[in-house]
Amino acid sequence: MQVEILVELKIPDTTAITTFQILKRIGYNRLTKVRRMEYYKFSINGSLETFTKEIIKADPIINVNKHRYYIQKKFSWNFFFQGDKELVVSILVENIKKEIRLLGILKNRLGLNQIKDMESGILWGLYFENTNKIVARKLSIEIAKKLLLNENYQRFEILC
Repeated sequence: MQVEILVELKIPDTTAITTFQILKRIGYNRLTKVRRMEYYKFSINGSLETFTKEIIKADPIINVNKHRYYIQKKFSWNFFFQGDKELVVSILVENIKKEIRLLGILKNRLGLNQIKDMESGILWGLYFENTNKIVARKLSIEIAKKLLLNENYQRFEILC
């Protein structure tokens, strides 16, 4: 079974704020906000309920004091980033190589042996005003290539 987890800071995300400020400075004036969530995809043995109870205690991924988290078998990506009047484009930036170190910590140190494999990345939400989907998507691809990923070890996908 595969399980996806999104983790977001409860406090202001300085990385997202700085990214937004840089993008505005380099000319992306239609951008009104940037949000960011950490993304994890686990292949597990066993029940989702048991895994959920254990993973929310795994401090390297979720600290309940400072994070909000969402756990699903499969996400509907439109749910996470919604704008009032803005058009929102979601971009998933994934690491090409597996997170071997983090996987080792989860399995060996924290005892989450039901994990067979994992992938990780960052889910970005780019909020645009006064634009259509085609233009927003084109701008999002430019932004991803210029600032959100390192093409040497990451790939990206426009989700919606």
